[in-house]
Amino acid sequence: MQRHFSKKAAANLAFVTGLFALMQSNALANSTGITGRSGKNGSNCSSCHSGANYNSSLNYNGETSVTPGATLDVDLVLQFTAPAGVSNPHAGVNVAVSDNGGTLVAGATTTNRNGELVHFQPNASSGGSFTWSFQWIAPQTEGSVTLYACSEAVNRDFSTTGDDSNTACLEQVFTVANPEPEPEPEPEPEPEPEPEPEPEPEPEPEPEPEPEPEPETTPTVGDIDNDGRADFAVWRGENTTFYTKSSDTLQVVH
Repeated sequence: MQRHFSKKAAANLAFVTGLFALMQSNALANSTGITGRSGKNGSNCSSCHSGANYNSSLNYNGETSVTPGATLDVDLVLQFTAPAGVSNPHAGVNVAVSDNGGTLVAGATTTNRNGELVHFQPNASSGGSFTWSFQWIAPQTEGSVTLYACSEAVNRDFSTTGDDSNTACLEQVFTVANPEPEPEPEPEPEPEPEPEPEPEPEPEPEPEPEPEPEPETTPTVGDIDNDGRADFAVWRGENTTFYTKSSDTLQVVH
């Protein structure tokens, strides 16, 4: 009877040991992070964890536009309020990007697993807040990339109960584009030419004074010197010359 009991006890012990090992294995698996819980495919941490509402939120406040191939520092901030009785809250995370959405580079508290980021151990939270810091290298092609992330606050009792039943998740869209070329400055308008001064009108030439009319004279017969008086005149045929005596000067002229 005692031998039979011993076999039964051993069987029960083996069952309990195996069950405990399985539970411990699941707890350890969660403690080192699980991929596929970023919300990218509709699944997050609450598919395993349950317990209470921690009123948690996950936020990103960095750049949302990058150039192709650029490296961006990413900080995701988890904030929550642990329920009464949870004195040592910890947090885990899972991050992924849309297909062909570049490369995730692990930070100090994460590791890269199958192209996704997960925690490699639960991280203690200080004052209901924890920041997940890592880098993202944008793809070389322009377009939009969505970053998916879920972070779970837990009570660190190595089980899936008593944790946040409403996992904090976010979907952040990034724009990958080359900067638009700066527009060329518009040429400054050429200054309008100053109007040429109008030429001053040339003064009209003063009219030439009309010549005073010569006094009319009445010719006098025999008046050689035109003084209005008759003059003496002698014709000499031998030398074909007129000799006259001016009535004015009384000189002989020829």
